[in-house]
Amino acid sequence: MKYYRSLILAGILTGLVPLGGANMVNSDTHESAMGPFTLRLPAVYTRQAADEVVQTVRQLTVVIIDLFGPQKTAPWELVVLTGDARIDRWVGRSLPDWVRGVAIDQPAAIIVKGPASGSVSGGQAEFHRVLLHEMVHLYLYRLQGQPGSTPLPAWFHEGLAVHVSEQLSGAMYWALVRASLLGAFYTLDELEYVARSSIDLSLQAYAQSLVAIQELEHIYGAQAIPDIISALSRGGSFERAFIEGTGETLADFQVRYRSRLEARYNIVLALAHPRTLYLLLPLLVLAAYLIKRRRANKILRSWELEGQLRRPQGDDS
Repeated sequence: MKYYRSLILAGILTGLVPLGGANMVNSDTHESAMGPFTLRLPAVYTRQAADEVVQTVRQLTVVIIDLFGPQKTAPWELVVLTGDARIDRWVGRSLPDWVRGVAIDQPAAIIVKGPASGSVSGGQAEFHRVLLHEMVHLYLYRLQGQPGSTPLPAWFHEGLAVHVSEQLSGAMYWALVRASLLGAFYTLDELEYVARSSIDLSLQAYAQSLVAIQELEHIYGAQAIPDIISALSRGGSFERAFIEGTGETLADFQVRYRSRLEARYNIVLALAHPRTLYLLLPLLVLAAYLIKRRRANKILRSWELEGQLRRPQGDDS
């Protein structure tokens, strides 16, 4: 479920638009650790495929609850589209072609693209990744419904969703190196407004958001994020929850995060990175082979010249 192959749009949409004439099948309501959900599938999906989706949802909701703790359950809807379907027809606004899934706050819903063939097992890893990513968004949306709560910052929303569903990809890594080289890192506040229509900008925004979550865990410990979420579940602002979970302010964290970001993703370290060396190794081996072959050819030519010089004049044999 490599995120750089198919970036996920932030779940910032506000409604679900029925798709008139779509050949969709409504499933019964099913239970999950995040509350009962109604499943809508393309007619091409078999009963077995539908059962696989239900089982996948139940497993992933348990993963999220185990990571961040239980919350008040509520009904939600899952719409699975075939791979060639356009999600923007369901949300009433234009979306980039590379979007694979969205999570919607009200009414609570997730829309994802599934395998075109209707066989979940055929594209299981990618489907699981996208679904898990959007489930994290849905989980976080519910925290915003607590008394006195405020919208969560985009970097926390996206960073946590990517952190749970995958790791830093090669494309993300080089997006950060490029930003370091150009001096073009965004602040955490600026990530709120990065245009999602551009793949390059989105890639950097998602990468910086993911690194922010990684640094949060690195600086304050693995329990910091569950503690922040626990504070959010009791109501109040994200700033207050952050202080409760880490003992520092957001401003303190931003300074430390920016310093670590610039130190970790400079071009010198990038060239020494194991992934870079792995990519360059075949080129280095080829270069060594060509150099060795060139030297061998020079030696052979030198021997031929010496043989011609030593050959007695008039000897044509």
